[in-house]
Amino acid sequence: MERKKKRNILAVLVAVCLLVVAAGFLLIAPAFVETTLSVNSYVIEVTGLTGLPVDGTATVMVPLPVNMESEQVMSEEVFTEDQVEGWDVAVQDTP
Repeated sequence: MERKKKRNILAVLVAVCLLVVAAGFLLIAPAFVETTLSVNSYVIEVTGLTGLPVDGTATVMVPLPVNMESEQVMSEEVFTEDQVEGWDVAVQDTP
């Protein structure tokens, strides 16, 4: 009888250990999975221009992403005045 009781306690301990390991795996597993958004997103941040001496108007050119066929990934409608504050925006093709 004593041996059966020890075996049951050992089985419970093993089950608890497996449960703890499984729970730990479920908690850290998302850190190792690469997630991507289903929509294209692109953030342009221009910094370090304050305090620079400029006569008149300065032009800041920011590269925009293109696909393998050299077509713009984002349409020009994305760059409207309500989305770009404080800048005059124009999309230009460069060679």
